[in-house]
Amino acid sequence: MANNSDKINFCVNCGERLTTQSNFCPKCGKPIKQIKSVSNNASGMRLTQRGPALNQKAAEHSSIWQSATTALNHYTGETGPVNINLKNLFSEVFKRHSQNEAEEIFIAGTVTTTPTVSEVSADWGRPWLFSRILMFFGAIFMLLVYIAADMDNSNAIPGVIMIGAFTVPFSALVFFFEMNTYRNISFYEVLKVFFLGGALSLFVTLFLYQFVSFSVQNQVYGMMTWSDTISVGIVEELGKLFIVIYFVRRKNYQYILNGILIGAAVGGGFAAFETAGYIYNSGNLLLQTALLRAAIAIGA
Repeated sequence: MANNSDKINFCVNCGERLTTQSNFCPKCGKPIKQIKSVSNNASGMRLTQRGPALNQKAAEHSSIWQSATTALNHYTGETGPVNINLKNLFSEVFKRHSQNEAEEIFIAGTVTTTPTVSEVSADWGRPWLFSRILMFFGAIFMLLVYIAADMDNSNAIPGVIMIGAFTVPFSALVFFFEMNTYRNISFYEVLKVFFLGGALSLFVTLFLYQFVSFSVQNQVYGMMTWSDTISVGIVEELGKLFIVIYFVRRKNYQYILNGILIGAAVGGGFAAFETAGYIYNSGNLLLQTALLRAAIAIGA
């Protein structure tokens, strides 16, 4: 009978020897959910693998959500469903948090504050700061609307446009920043991608529009057909995708959560700039446009 001290664990992805009780492989960064245990006993070397059978059984009884995430996970090189418990995910939103806790979130990703892979938690992040930022900017937006509308001060209108355009995209950006459990990207870097990536994706989108032909109905009456709408979606998402690929390759980010954060930064910047333009051009429907665009901004 072999005891625990006889077992040597290896990462099933890269073969790295695991010498710590970490949640991630220190070499490739893959979650250590499935390990190969090598035991020396009287009969020789024994190889056991745990995990795939359980994942397969879980997938067979999974819901539509689990089936979909299993397919997406397989596409990205992982196995099994992505189990997200929304109750746990947002459990910290309704708890009290200090200013020090908020500041600790924003100082992540620097040379001195980036944790090693072995120190990263295997659990999903539990973001909460994004909700405070959403409420904070929402309150500022309503105050500026009151100044502009009820106090008839047009000097507040630029503030309404700016805050109305950036509130939801920026809050969503903070959400994905908190979800990046690797904590290897600084908020300074994220802000650069948010503003520069948003502007570049707008530029690329307008460039791609030169190669799209819209229907006569849209050109004459300004009413889009289904084909026009699909064309707009394809062009805009391609414009964002090209910029996301550029930033990911430039920094050589290797984790899926890193890619999601960079995608959120580019998409958020695009949404903010685009929404500001729609609000500016809406005339008397400024407030309605700001609220509508805020409601659909996360989709960007």
